[in-house]
Amino acid sequence: MKTPIKASNSKNLSYSKQNGGGIDILSRVKHLDNSVRLCVMELKDDYSNSEPPKKAIKQAIAYATFLAQLLRSESGNTWYKIFGFSGDVPKKLIIDTAIVMPLPQGKEMTDFGMERLKVCENTYIELHGLYFIDNKENSVNKNNYEFIGSLKDNMFP
Repeated sequence: MKTPIKASNSKNLSYSKQNGGGIDILSRVKHLDNSVRLCVMELKDDYSNSEPPKKAIKQAIAYATFLAQLLRSESGNTWYKIFGFSGDVPKKLIIDTAIVMPLPQGKEMTDFGMERLKVCENTYIELHGLYFIDNKENSVNKNNYEFIGSLKDNMFP
């Protein structure tokens, strides 16, 4: 999903009109308590020193903040319906915000403790990590990944 926010450089966020960055994955996530939330996922194909989890989550936070403001705007209910929900934007809105990246052997998982950041009144961003581990060597079909992290732990199975 395109946004007017350019967030690839977390030290230099900028408004770039129609040339902004994009949310890699915008989904709805059903949680263990049966609540369904929007989820902004920043996808990285590598766990590197140049883009570690703490840097990637900043990019996701920028996009989720834009989305939160959009949903609290005059046209918020329309956008909420476009995103696949019925009814109006809830009084208390929580947007899951996650990084999705591989977890190489020997690297430490950063999970962000499901920290909630207040964006505006009754509107929060909840931080998550979702990591995938390549299990191709142990798989018959050579495409087996295991997912770990707080987002997976809190999703409805």
